[in-house]
Amino acid sequence: AAYGETSSSALSNANTPIVGGVVGECDIDGITLSNLTNGNGSTDSGKVLLCSYNVAYAAYGGGIVGKGYSGGDDNATNNTVENCTNSGKIAVTTKNTKVYLGGICGGGPNITTCTNNGEVSYWNANVQESAIGGIAGNLAGNLIGNKSFGDVSIKTQTNGNTKKTRVGGLVGRCNVAGLTFD
Repeated sequence: AAYGETSSSALSNANTPIVGGVVGECDIDGITLSNLTNGNGSTDSGKVLLCSYNVAYAAYGGGIVGKGYSGGDDNATNNTVENCTNSGKIAVTTKNTKVYLGGICGGGPNITTCTNNGEVSYWNANVQESAIGGIAGNLAGNLIGNKSFGDVSIKTQTNGNTKKTRVGGLVGRCNVAGLTFD
């Protein structure tokens, strides 16, 4: 279990900042993360904070894992996050950055019977293409038996160059054919 604060700051032209409450990134296929907890329910426990500016590709932030799959955002994955709980607040502030942000996973693999109780909030100036969800920001696997009770919110400031921003109570974006939602 993780109960402290996890944070990252990425300055201009950083490649891909990835922050998770328990695991930053699962960069190979075939990994299963089970029975992990971030936060103990108190307001300041288990916070995941990310601040970035002009990131070259994308920033990922999640209560359990920042990015839970290898390869691109549109590839199916064999990784699984199961029976995990996040109670920490996930907060991201960015400028000119694409972001995948979720209560359990920013970039989500197969996610089964996980619960998010933490708030997921995102503030972005000059919004790039982004996805924010109570369980996963970007989903590249199946979603089965999950619950999210935390608020999901986004605030943007734009100069007229705003790209797609997807926000969902469970998932912000899924872009892989043949996924199961139950």
